[in-house]
Amino acid sequence: MRLKATEKNFIKFIYLVFFQLLSCAFSVKAEDGNLDQYSNTEFNPTFLQDKTGRSVDLTMFSKKNYVIPGSYSLDVFVNNERIGRKTVTVLEATRKKNRNLYCFEKKQISNLGIDFNKLSIVKKDSNKKLNSSCVFISELVPNSSVEIDIFNLKAFLTIPQAYLQKKDFSSIDPKEWKSGINAGFLDYSLNSFDSESGGSRQSQFTAGLTVGLNYGEWRLRHNGSYNKSQIENYKSTSTYDAISSYAQRDVTGIKSQLTVGEYYTASDLFDSVPYTGFQIASDDRMLPDSQRGFAPTIRGVAQSNAQVTVRQGESIIYQSSVPPGPFVIDQLFSTGYAGDLDVSIVESDGRSRTFTVPYSSAVQLLRPGTTKFNITGGRYRGKKLENAPYFMQSTLQRGLSDTYTGYLGSIFSEDYFSGQAGVAVNTKIGSLALDITHSRASFTTRLDDGTGNTKGNSYRITYNKIIELTKTNFTVASYRFSSPGYMSFADFAARKTDESIMAYPQRSRAQLNISQPLGRRLGSIYITGSAQNYWNKSYGSDVAYQAGYSNAFNWGSMDVSASRARSNLGIIENEYTLSLSIPLGGRGSTYLHTSVNYSDQGSRSIQNNISGTIGDEADLNYGLYAGKNIDEQTSDNSHGVNLQYQNPYASYMASYSAGSNYNQKSIGVNGSFTAYSDGISFSRQQGETRVLIQAEGAEGAKLSNTGGGVIGKNGFGVVSNLMPYRENQVSINPRGISENVELDATSQAVVPRYGSIVKLKFSTKTGAPVILKLNKLNGGAIPVGSEVKDIGTGSMTWIGQEGRLFLRVSSTKGTLQVKWGQRNDEKCLVNYEVSTTPRKGDAIYPEYNEICI
Repeated sequence: MRLKATEKNFIKFIYLVFFQLLSCAFSVKAEDGNLDQYSNTEFNPTFLQDKTGRSVDLTMFSKKNYVIPGSYSLDVFVNNERIGRKTVTVLEATRKKNRNLYCFEKKQISNLGIDFNKLSIVKKDSNKKLNSSCVFISELVPNSSVEIDIFNLKAFLTIPQAYLQKKDFSSIDPKEWKSGINAGFLDYSLNSFDSESGGSRQSQFTAGLTVGLNYGEWRLRHNGSYNKSQIENYKSTSTYDAISSYAQRDVTGIKSQLTVGEYYTASDLFDSVPYTGFQIASDDRMLPDSQRGFAPTIRGVAQSNAQVTVRQGESIIYQSSVPPGPFVIDQLFSTGYAGDLDVSIVESDGRSRTFTVPYSSAVQLLRPGTTKFNITGGRYRGKKLENAPYFMQSTLQRGLSDTYTGYLGSIFSEDYFSGQAGVAVNTKIGSLALDITHSRASFTTRLDDGTGNTKGNSYRITYNKIIELTKTNFTVASYRFSSPGYMSFADFAARKTDESIMAYPQRSRAQLNISQPLGRRLGSIYITGSAQNYWNKSYGSDVAYQAGYSNAFNWGSMDVSASRARSNLGIIENEYTLSLSIPLGGRGSTYLHTSVNYSDQGSRSIQNNISGTIGDEADLNYGLYAGKNIDEQTSDNSHGVNLQYQNPYASYMASYSAGSNYNQKSIGVNGSFTAYSDGISFSRQQGETRVLIQAEGAEGAKLSNTGGGVIGKNGFGVVSNLMPYRENQVSINPRGISENVELDATSQAVVPRYGSIVKLKFSTKTGAPVILKLNKLNGGAIPVGSEVKDIGTGSMTWIGQEGRLFLRVSSTKGTLQVKWGQRNDEKCLVNYEVSTTPRKGDAIYPEYNEICI
């Protein structure tokens, strides 16, 4: 039985694919190393012939793991340790070396971990090779090699340990840190509340703003909160709270940040206070594998569509509305990493609750030889500036050994001095820190002792531990005792600016955070608490603690908690909460939440809430709730609805609640926009460190590093919340872009400095896709696998089955060079002329028959 021409060509194509896969099945070493027995494998060319009987040149496929010459973005591994994505240049094999050659640019091998000092001793010409435009690792480092897995886009480098530095691969040469471009941004959170209760109407508008401008190495920032409230028949009031306004830049040489303006002192050793002045402080994010320190998590339960406000001192640092049920706030705006947080929950019917979340740094053990420092100078920043004191604060921490870290600190001001000395110890039973602080202060008015002078000491012990056997986590356990005359600088400054303030010196303070997993399928428990009392017994003491249990089951999840709070007025309240969450439906996108709350102060409540998402990417979130609140005097039924919609440019929220004698409505929007020389880009993601992506013509392409970010009409998009001083992979998903646009690469690596706006360009090819069916001048077909080079652009591709070629053309005319062998009669030119408009009858793309001459 004779086969048709198309069937013959198909069989040839199958053979070609088979042999190519066979050749790639063997492990491939790069430009050096001993080639094994398969290095010169030859294939029988009689399997693949054209119509004239002439064999196809298969030389390229006899080379191990043959890769078309060019530049490739690959994941690079050094001794099986991934270090990031690099561009590897592939050069054509030479007659002397019958294999591909792989090389790197000098700047790309800077963080491979190679010790160039050791290298220069062994190879005298190493500096010359290192400074070449294309660096071959095998020629630079003795006994090294490179292996390429082109199908998985990976490059494996083997480098002898003797030539590697003793360093962590997370450490990146500061020369690679990008300061970015001159640009600005605005992160905003706008909320409007309108409520009516007992015939009285009240409205409120809040706006949280973060404004940034980057110029050169400097970053200018302002954080503020605007609040306007209106009670019916009363004059409206409005306030603007400037949380901070400052200029900041990296000081790379000493791994620190310089800050000038209105900011907050560090809280490593002393309590954080606001100031106007300057600060230079170590930034351990610049160090490899740094620890970011302790960050507080706020947990609570809302009984309706509630407004949650978080204050630090006199400043509002977070405000938002939450639906009924448990909530967690784990991302707060940073104002200096410390300072107790006062949290208030205002329900839709006007009921409010307030509690305090302790916020202080955990034990900071440093590695031997590591130093952290902080120097701050300026004026205390309070509401009243007339008598605000000037001060100088300095701290120093030094890793003395694997066991001990010592630290010192001092605050100097007119009429005030404070000094601290302490040691942190790494023991088998946990991390322990002990310190003592001495203070002296004087005032023009007399204090309780009959003079204007006071002095005293404060002692503190802090403990951290994770017990591996039981997985018990003591996040922060601390205790402080202060003598009657001790005064912190924050208390001194507050008294100095307003001497009418009564002094209530703190006697002792304790705080504890414990979490304990109970084993597989048994859930976990947690305990948090704080207590503080004062030398002035009339002021009483504050105590608050909470314990809870949570677990997930096949039918859903459960959370049980009990809390107890005692105010300084002696009022004690015990509260108990049971929460259940049950998925409804097979996909788990809709949930039923039930919460029961009981307080021994006479209030009880039950809430049922149904929430879910709509859309392939959960762009719309909804919630419906109904509940009943009972106290000693009243009983109230309530209901409400809340919606949240997210598009690539902002997040929108709306809610409505109503009860027997009240109703509340709220709307809000959160988002960000970045302004730069080429225009403005909007995004819903907020954050300090960001990348401005330019991909011309790629409108609609999704940015994989964001929650829904896209490339806009102007060809730009924004990615925020990148890790500073670390390599970040920024990716574009081409799905959804025009078929006339093609991305040369879909992923790039970038190492931004903190707060920078780095511009990253993704090259695109613009042109209509067409298919050319090529034939020789004598009518014969071009062999499958023939190499094709576009004379105009220099791009390379291959001939497919039946002489077909996929091409993206930016103009209707062009010239191609086709090559299927080494002889002159095994190459030809194609001068094509096409239309970029699809024609009737075309399957997908326009197809044209062309002659190769």
